[in-house]
Amino acid sequence: MFLFKKQKKLIVLAVSFVVILSLFASGILYNLTEKNKILRYSYLASINLSSLSYQEALGTLNQKIEALKKEGVVLKGVGKTYRLSFHKLGITFEPELTLDQVFLNGHQKNLLTNLQDSFFSLVARKSFEPIFTINRPQAFRYLARKLGVHSLREAGVFINADNEYQLMTSRAGESVDLEKIVNEIEANLKELRTPVISFRKTRTEPTIETAEAQLALQKANQLFDKKEIVFTAEKEEEESSWTYYFEQKDQIKFVAEDGSLKINTNPESLSAFLSEGVASAFDEDLSYAIIQRFPAEGERYAEVEKQARDGYEILVKESVAKINQVIGDQEIPPEESLELTLETEFTPSIVIDNTGEKPRALKLIGTGKSNFYTSPEGRDFNIRKGIDLYNNIVIPPGQNLSVNGVLGRITHAAGWKNSLAIFGGGASLDPVPGGGLCQVATTIYRAVLAAGLPVLERRPHSLYVHYYAKYGEGLDATIYPPHPDLLFQNDTPGNIIIQSYAKGHDAYVKFYGTNDGREAIFNGPYRYHEISEEKFMHAAAGDKLEIPKLYNTIYWFYTIIRPDGTKAERLITSTYNKNPIPYSSERD
Repeated sequence: MFLFKKQKKLIVLAVSFVVILSLFASGILYNLTEKNKILRYSYLASINLSSLSYQEALGTLNQKIEALKKEGVVLKGVGKTYRLSFHKLGITFEPELTLDQVFLNGHQKNLLTNLQDSFFSLVARKSFEPIFTINRPQAFRYLARKLGVHSLREAGVFINADNEYQLMTSRAGESVDLEKIVNEIEANLKELRTPVISFRKTRTEPTIETAEAQLALQKANQLFDKKEIVFTAEKEEEESSWTYYFEQKDQIKFVAEDGSLKINTNPESLSAFLSEGVASAFDEDLSYAIIQRFPAEGERYAEVEKQARDGYEILVKESVAKINQVIGDQEIPPEESLELTLETEFTPSIVIDNTGEKPRALKLIGTGKSNFYTSPEGRDFNIRKGIDLYNNIVIPPGQNLSVNGVLGRITHAAGWKNSLAIFGGGASLDPVPGGGLCQVATTIYRAVLAAGLPVLERRPHSLYVHYYAKYGEGLDATIYPPHPDLLFQNDTPGNIIIQSYAKGHDAYVKFYGTNDGREAIFNGPYRYHEISEEKFMHAAAGDKLEIPKLYNTIYWFYTIIRPDGTKAERLITSTYNKNPIPYSSERD
């Protein structure tokens, strides 16, 4: 039994050896007989090149390539077919390189490798791909041109080489997936098939049409033809203006926004103008006055650090956005000037009482303002010197303040300069030391009225003075020590501290203290012919006296409303010995 098993094993080994030897011999024999031919079962795509010589295979391949070139690439769109040449698509076949790779199979220098290739060619098919190139950029350009592909173009406006606005018309976009087409061409050519490819064209409509761009262009020309925009900003109840000139076309921008074309000012140019030309003149730094010590008994002045000044700022970024929104959304008036209000920020100042355990804020309760522009040198000097004398004065609750009592002796020796003063009810104007101090009294009087404080003594000028027309015509007070005087009382629950100063040719007097909720309302100025009989009678009843209608009098209806709603109404009159300049002409 053992002997039989051993013999069987030897028989299997012998048979295997004979088979391998036979196959190896067949491979050698095949390799020798097919030495200059392509191995069997060699395919180039779908072309059978078995046992063909190199030249025979090359002829077959060239014939196939020529047939493909003749057919070209066929593209089928909706309702239209295109036949495109290989040359224009940048397709180049390499038949020799292609056959080199086929022929190399079984014909290499390594005998064992050749025998291996020859052996496998007897039992299995081997496929090869043709070698070719597609110049893809060239193919994309040619396909785009042939198929009418072009990008979407929104209508717009640009500045041309002649520095003029020029319209750019809109155009719908026509798109085709060119990458997909070229990839399908490549896949077909690898199989040596005529490419027949279906494609779809997509159309995209512009959101900004030519007509809309034409309207924006017309609007830009209207704005540029105006040459300017007037910007305004208000500070302390007075409006200032600045003019922004259009000198370069690029000061106007065309902006696509929310599917529409709008015009804007150039934000960089406008921001620079607002920062350098406007904000530098308008802005004021916020400053707080800090009380370190209140005056002792018999003293008037507190020890104060700094001065209370309100903060004003042009908001450049917000102003540019607002201006561009207005310009973009509104029609440009053909004849009227374009005037726009700037965005500003106002921060009210306070006086900080730092004398207690905790700092306490004294808030503004009344402001007086007057203008002394065109004052001669002596008057200008006296006003500035006089206004400084009232700065940091403290008026305790229940106490009175005499304006004359602060001034002291008004002489040259005291540092005052000569300027004109009214004498004899207007009979003469004579130069005296301190001429112009009535401007200080007038400014204080206006602050007293604004704060709603009781006025105990006040007299208007005997002649109409044009300096007092601005900021409160008819609300003036004359002084000349010892009389006439301006006398008023602090009837608020706390101290009042005065902050007074001159800025430019404006004088300011501001009262800071405890706001008890009272409100002062002014209605005026009026001339007698501007007031109804009913209004006169109402004012007369409020003052408990008969009010004469005088042609040379300016009237104000003045009301103080207390927190509990009670009202105190009275008529403020300023009667002059000569008819004051008509109200309308002063407004001009």
